[in-house]
Amino acid sequence: KLSNLENDINKLKHLVNEKEFTEIEKYSNFLLIKYSESYEINFITGTSYLANKKAISGLPLLLKANKINPSSSICLFNISICYKQLKNLPQYKKYLDLAHFSDPNNLEIICEIGFFHFYINEIQTSISYYENALKYKINNTNFILNLSQSYFKIGRSHNVIEICLQYIKNGNINSKVFNSLAIAYKNIGDLINAKLYLEKAIKLEPYYFQAHRNLSSLINYEPNNKHLSQMELLIKTYNTDIDLKLALSKAYKDLKIKSNYFNQLDSANKLKKDELKFNINDEKIKFLKIKSIFNNNNLKNFSYKNDTLFPIFILGLPRSGTTLTENIISSHSQVYAGGELDAMQNLGDQVLYNEKIKSLNDKSLLNKFREYYSKNLPKLEKKSFYITDKMPLNFLWIGLILKCFPKAKIIHLIRDPIATCWSIYNTYFSGNGNAFSYDQLDIYEYYNLYTDLMKHWNS
Repeated sequence: KLSNLENDINKLKHLVNEKEFTEIEKYSNFLLIKYSESYEINFITGTSYLANKKAISGLPLLLKANKINPSSSICLFNISICYKQLKNLPQYKKYLDLAHFSDPNNLEIICEIGFFHFYINEIQTSISYYENALKYKINNTNFILNLSQSYFKIGRSHNVIEICLQYIKNGNINSKVFNSLAIAYKNIGDLINAKLYLEKAIKLEPYYFQAHRNLSSLINYEPNNKHLSQMELLIKTYNTDIDLKLALSKAYKDLKIKSNYFNQLDSANKLKKDELKFNINDEKIKFLKIKSIFNNNNLKNFSYKNDTLFPIFILGLPRSGTTLTENIISSHSQVYAGGELDAMQNLGDQVLYNEKIKSLNDKSLLNKFREYYSKNLPKLEKKSFYITDKMPLNFLWIGLILKCFPKAKIIHLIRDPIATCWSIYNTYFSGNGNAFSYDQLDIYEYYNLYTDLMKHWNS
């Protein structure tokens, strides 16, 4: 005969299977008093709060469950996800590592570690964890999308195509996977397949507006275009969607309906700026801090033994020609096209915000920076002696680049200011990058900050 506690636990487990998380919260209120030292009651209730995006309520219960049963890897994992929802990065990483130590072969934990490294822009490490789980997770939609994003970050579109096609071959259908596959095909120049899979994504999910935006980039619109008519109908209901507005602005631009083109573009950019909560004054403070850190006392360069890494930094403002320049340079057999690498940006953030860093004339610190940068490079073919890094905003870190890699080549691209600024305003940047790009006055002020900093480096 089952005890009362066992009966109550079984009832909670049944509610979990039915995904009745709100019911669990109600039912467990008196159970948490009656069985305050029960691991199962604390764990199940805490996990239910977590599933309902109430990490602040679930965390104390999961921490108590962990105190009762410290060896439970799933409890440690759920604690880490609570901290992830609460944006507490150090605790998220701490409990994720503890979960992995407790259960090193758990695929969910391995995948979450992959996501963590993606989140902090350690893309190579992210991919290594994801690939360990690939053969077991090939039919998991979120896994395929996350790994695809990591591959995109380092320009490996062919790998995105490979995993997405295997996912589809296995009988899976998902509009977001179709969209990722289309982007990968576009990146390698296969516009026919790119358009095909975007049309499939929209047919499967007509309100998936990112697919509409991506499809608009492949169409040269003419009057009475079916896709345009579809979007004009949708915008009547979804008139605050950024992707849909940008897709429409592209169509009106093709049709030379200038007022509609600019209105949709301007409206989308205002929405994007509000979403990002960007303030140009934060950038002004950042630029001043960079100049104060990299003064004459901190610009002394070091030499390094066994210096075999020769990065070529291609930098400047976005839309200044970094991609074209990289394509030209990497056509040489000894140059590998690295794409837009985040490593130098991450190191720059350490210099700005890590209070433990007291001096940039500490050679042991710079050696650690060099190791970090090298570790996060794509795996080079043996015949490649040079690698390009075309992250435009590396212009912020020219002083740091020269301290870490005195033999590096730096190519600064300068384009006509008006053409550059308008191109920035007219371009949608994925994620939260280039947040200054969605307001014409912000772009103007950022351009002035950029030119002033370049004068600092040149002096």
